[in-house]
Amino acid sequence: MAATAKSAVYLLLIMSCFCTLSMVKGNPLGICRFDKIFQLGDSISDTGNLIRERRVGPATVYARLPYGQDFFHRTPTGRCSNGLLMIDFIGIIYNVPLCSSLIFLVGRV
Repeated sequence: MAATAKSAVYLLLIMSCFCTLSMVKGNPLGICRFDKIFQLGDSISDTGNLIRERRVGPATVYARLPYGQDFFHRTPTGRCSNGLLMIDFIGIIYNVPLCSSLIFLVGRV
């Protein structure tokens, strides 16, 4: 429980930083052009590698619907969510292309 509250505080702090940057006159990232975002985290921020991480990956619950039915190819994505993650929304704000899960890049498990 304490870890969840701590994570929520960190998330709130990060989001307030992004909101502050968004309210600054002009585009603070205008001079910088980003084409990729790297995020380290847990299952909340995983972009689909859970299917490929372990031998039982394709048998995990994340390899079946509803995980991913509202995302890209409307097939299971390996994400622990059914849609976009926080990092996806940050990428949309700063015009960074969304990445599909690794399973779609490789094509097979």
